[in-house]
Amino acid sequence: ELQGHGLTVSTGKYKAGGKDWECDIVIETAKRVIFLEIKKKSLTRAARAGMESALLIDIAASLVSSTLQAMRHEEQLRQGPLVLTLKDGTLHTINLDGREVERFAVTLHDYGGFQDRLLLQAILGVQMRLQFSTDDSGVKKKIEQINNAMMELRQVNKNLWMAAGSPSAWSPFKSSWFLSVPQILILLDGVTCAE
Repeated sequence: ELQGHGLTVSTGKYKAGGKDWECDIVIETAKRVIFLEIKKKSLTRAARAGMESALLIDIAASLVSSTLQAMRHEEQLRQGPLVLTLKDGTLHTINLDGREVERFAVTLHDYGGFQDRLLLQAILGVQMRLQFSTDDSGVKKKIEQINNAMMELRQVNKNLWMAAGSPSAWSPFKSSWFLSVPQILILLDGVTCAE
C-alpha cells in the first residue's frame, strides 16, 4: 500500500549489541527517518470491557513494545549508520544526516481513543515512572514482562536524551505516534511520494 503511493520503504534486519533486530518499515525523506513498527495485537474482549490488567497487557503488547523497538532503532541510528540486511540479502545503509526521527507504533486493528497522540504521550509518560504489581498469579508473569520493558524503555530514553545533549525541555515521546492500519490508509489519501 505504501509503495503504491510512491513511497520507497525499507525493511530488514541488523545486528547491535550482540543481538539481532528487525525494522518493520523505514521511510526516508529529506528531513526525516520514519520507523513504523507493526503489531497484530488487538484489544481483547476483557480489555474492551474495562479489566485493568487485560488493558495494561494489551497496551504493553502493542504500544509499549512497538515504541521500544522504534526507539532502539533510533538509538542505533544516532550512534552511526544503521545497516539493514534486506530480504533479498542486499544491504541498505541509513544515515541520520541531521534528520529528525519519527516513530510510529502501528496496530492492525483500531484501539479507539487510545490512539490519540496526547493520550499516547500521557500513557507512556506515566508508565515511565511506575512499576506495576499484581496479586493475580494468572497475569503476574506478564506484569513482570511489562515492568522489564518499561525499565528498558527508560534506559533507551536516557541514552537518547544524553545523545541529544541532555536538553532541559526533553520530551521522550514528542516524535511518537500510535495509529492503526485503517488510520494509516486514511492518511495516505492524496499521498504520491514520501515527502
